[in-house]
Amino acid sequence: MARGFISDCYNTNSRRIAGILTSLYDEKLAPSGLNTARFCLLRNLERIESGNLTEWAEATGIERTTMVRNAKGLAADGFITETDGRGRVYTLSEKGRAALAQAVPLWEAAQEQVCALLGEEDAEALLRIGKKIQSI
Repeated sequence: MARGFISDCYNTNSRRIAGILTSLYDEKLAPSGLNTARFCLLRNLERIESGNLTEWAEATGIERTTMVRNAKGLAADGFITETDGRGRVYTLSEKGRAALAQAVPLWEAAQEQVCALLGEEDAEALLRIGKKIQSI
């Protein structure tokens, strides 16, 4: 998609922004072996320490059915392990912890790059607007 495309549509612009930011973060995270989606999933699992699919999906803000597919892939790649509990309860594996330890500074560098590009005021506005839209 050409970056020079102009539209007055909020949806079109938000989708383009998401794609551009995802590409930037994926590029920065690549040395860790994680992409933006996997980083987000693992980071949220780290925050809740362990959780069944419903708890983890809620903490991450995605549909449970999507979480089922994501968990299968992360488990198959050794980033998470299943533990005892109500339903399937997951925790980070050592491989998952190591990947996050490598990825966090890369993610921070992406954050800094976006903030530098936008300027602090616009970067804060982007987060503020995002919170409003997510409450719809």
